[in-house]
Amino acid sequence: MTNQEFIELKKHIEEILHVNDTNALKLCRQVPLLYQQYLDLYLTELQSLKELKAERDVLYGQLWHKFRRESRYDLDSKHEVESYIKSDKIYYELAIKINKQEIYSTYLEQTVNNIKQLGYSIRNYLDFKKYLNGY
Repeated sequence: MTNQEFIELKKHIEEILHVNDTNALKLCRQVPLLYQQYLDLYLTELQSLKELKAERDVLYGQLWHKFRRESRYDLDSKHEVESYIKSDKIYYELAIKINKQEIYSTYLEQTVNNIKQLGYSIRNYLDFKKYLNGY
């Protein structure tokens, strides 16, 4: 998922999860479909995150070997080797991708949880409207 796709997705989610007089009943019928749709998207993004982390772990091992065994520098401590690994351009770029993917996954996880609770929100909204109308 790109940043632009994520921004558009956030706008779309905000629109569909907004409860008002005109969409409360329609939204109530759509909850199972929305739940499944965003659960699938969440699981896809979570899988991407796990693949990126596995890729990072392999790269970490390769860089550890490179800096610890094949380096012209005498790196004795774990901290020294890790500082070289974290300064590697490829490792750094992968870490940025992982951070972005974690944001996407967390947002989608919270969206799925919000959709799970959407039925209660709709009921509370309708009860409030009844209260305002004197029922």
